Amino acid sequence: MITVDIDSPSKAKLLSTYRKALSYGRTKVTKTAHGGFHLRIDSDIEDPLEIIRIRRLLGDDPKRIEHDKILILLGHPELANRLFEAKKVNGKYVKERPFEMEGDK
Repeated sequence: MITVDIDSPSKAKLLSTYRKALSYGRTKVTKTAHGGFHLRIDSDIEDPLEIIRIRRLLGDDPKRIEHDKILILLGHPELANRLFEAKKVNGKYVKERPFEMEGDK
């Protein structure tokens, strides 16, 4: 699986990223508590550095990419490429919500 965090509420950016992501596999989109989007791409790619390269091409959060590169270089690739499904907002946990792309069924 390849994961991408888009910290922008821009649906144009989401659509552009989503279209590119489809070339790597079936893609699920969720809307985050802070108004951005998460993409989870079903892919057979397992090489952690190749996944980082693809995430960079798709516009993933640069700080997230750098953090994950460090994890990989320290020998902990299993800790990289993760997304949180809930965040604490105003003292309460808020879960991300499914976001249906136009044309998805």
